[in-house]
Amino acid sequence: MRNRLVIIPIDDCTRILADYAGKIGFPPDAQPVKWMFEPAEQKMALVVEADSLTADAPPERIHFTLKHTFLVGGA
Repeated sequence: MRNRLVIIPIDDCTRILADYAGKIGFPPDAQPVKWMFEPAEQKMALVVEADSLTADAPPERIHFTLKHTFLVGGA
C-alpha cells in the first residue's frame, strides 16, 4: 500500500468542522489551539477555544464517513 501526505491547515480543518458540525454543538466562534492524534485508536482531536463554551463542557465527539474525495490543485 502506498502512502500519501495530505496537508490541511488547522484553520481550514476548524472551518470544515464548524460547517459540518455547527448544528450539533460545534462552537461557531471556535479558534484552533492544536491537533492531537491517537495512533492506536486511529482518532484525531482538535482542541479549540471559544467564548461560547462553558468551563465544564465535555468533549464533543463527531463521527462522519468520507464519501467523496476531490483532488484540488497539485500537479
